Amino acid sequence: MVSRLRLPKDGGDASRDRGQLILIGSVAVAFIVLGMVVVANAAITTDTVSRGGLDEQHTAATFDREVERNTRSLLLYVNHGSVYSTEPSLRDSAAANYTTYGDLLAESYGTTRPAAVNLTYHGANATGTRVVQRDDGAFDDAPMSSKRSVGWFVLNLNTSSFEGDDDLTVVVTDANDDEARLHIQKNRSNGQTVDALDVRTDLPGTANDTPKQQCIAADDRVLLDVLDGRSLGGSCTFNATQALDGPYEISFEDGDDVRGTYSIVHDGGPSSNPACEATRVTKVNPCSSPAVWEADISASYLSDGVQYRTRQNVTIYDTAR
Repeated sequence: MVSRLRLPKDGGDASRDRGQLILIGSVAVAFIVLGMVVVANAAITTDTVSRGGLDEQHTAATFDREVERNTRSLLLYVNHGSVYSTEPSLRDSAAANYTTYGDLLAESYGTTRPAAVNLTYHGANATGTRVVQRDDGAFDDAPMSSKRSVGWFVLNLNTSSFEGDDDLTVVVTDANDDEARLHIQKNRSNGQTVDALDVRTDLPGTANDTPKQQCIAADDRVLLDVLDGRSLGGSCTFNATQALDGPYEISFEDGDDVRGTYSIVHDGGPSSNPACEATRVTKVNPCSSPAVWEADISASYLSDGVQYRTRQNVTIYDTAR
């Protein structure tokens, strides 16, 4: 029987979240393809006994890197694939999916080499908060009214809701009270409306500003990664938080007439938004869902030549942006 990763159902139409999940998947794949290393604290305990050759030691080292990288990708999937009313429901989902991943990895190693591997998820050393607007709505709230470390900020904008001179402004205020202002408006070329949004930024120091950039839509949607300053598919790039120093406070201006969704993950507990309900019947926008911010895991690789055990903390989000 093939094991499958599973998330709790939230009762919604999956198609509404397709764009958001596509971005999550693409980001996770990008980390794997580009070989970006998971941000990991020094191992709490590491025990390696080697009697094998260099090839087997290399295999154990590869196993360690694979576990770190995929732990991050898996817990991104857990954090963003559903909403959770309580921290215990998040913990149960993370543990169940991590157990499935461990079983699949053990099966893979067991069929390709004489080695036994084992993974254990001990829980979250630190829990963050995901502020999420799950269905298209106005941008008329301050989703983060206090300064926090931010690891994720994605806008999923409905281009058909932008009319005339509608201009959504995203304001990110840093620890020094410097502001980045991200202006988003319907693109118009030679008087003809095209399926795209124009994005420009005003940052501290005019040299950091980004002139108007055209962000191409797909199916009436534009997805913007505000922290990395890019759109899904790379049709546009822009400076957003690069000139700022975290932690951040986030607010919206002039967003009453445009529609879209968003997801922000910051450290610590909820700042002001109510908890997300597990079903959409009692849905509120925006709402707060707990998220794994730092995971406590252990891993072992045992063979005739190598005995490797480690326990470490893995930070899920990169806040050095």
